Amino acid sequence: PKGGGGGGGGGGALKRKRVSFDETGGAPPCVDAFVKAFNGGGAEAMASLFAPAGSLDNGSGIAVGKEAVLKKLGEVLGGAGARFAVSSRHYSPSTLTAAIEGRVTLGKGAAKDTVALLTSDAQGLITKAKLYAVEHL
Repeated sequence: PKGGGGGGGGGGALKRKRVSFDETGGAPPCVDAFVKAFNGGGAEAMASLFAPAGSLDNGSGIAVGKEAVLKKLGEVLGGAGARFAVSSRHYSPSTLTAAIEGRVTLGKGAAKDTVALLTSDAQGLITKAKLYAVEHL
């Protein structure tokens, strides 16, 4: 018979460890480049970090492909003054996904707590980006 069956406690559950960038030696360069380009107001620089079929979801729609991503980033950034003040960064090497948490300010608007989830491919290009403002409970 197979061993280890019995008892509660979710014995077969897969546990994924979320680690900081410092513990992993860093996420792919596209992650830091994304934040740097965001803070520089560079929609074109940000879009260049995406894979050809990469997608961007900001909660108000999903853009797929570099041209659509560039257009959506232009809408999201809304010109100069966009700022992503990062408070924590985590990376999962098993899923190639980075979670970046911080406060985003767009132009003269109010700052919003935000989470960016960036998934990259083996070449270090962003295949999926999700940007969400976090509502406090």
